[in-house]
Amino acid sequence: MNANVELCTQNELVRKILEDAQKRNLSVAELQSISLLFPFLYGKYFKHSNTAWVIRGKGDNLSVIVHELLHSIQICNPRRENIVDYITFRLTIEAKFIDPLVKREWEEIESIYGWERIKQRILIEGDCENFDL
Repeated sequence: MNANVELCTQNELVRKILEDAQKRNLSVAELQSISLLFPFLYGKYFKHSNTAWVIRGKGDNLSVIVHELLHSIQICNPRRENIVDYITFRLTIEAKFIDPLVKREWEEIESIYGWERIKQRILIEGDCENFDL
């Protein structure tokens, strides 16, 4: 499977997210919740088109691209973001995009289960934080 990466502006990404949300018939409250995140976005992976959109000049760096492309191979769900954030951190050593609490939690998970198990977990169905398989 080959995912595509598109460079875009902030406005183009927002427009794409809103189009995607409209197709999924999200409620007004869900749309309002999503809109609060717009200023903080660097990029977004869209599963239906297998494309990661990253904001030119903001999201076009290794950490953001690795993060979005990890979503393209991710099978585990729910609780998708933290495992992707941690794997991105471990691969790029860029701490700018991971919450310190999430980093500490996943370092603890790694100390118990190991790095290989974390990398395998993203590719297995079920809760991304359930290692009792």
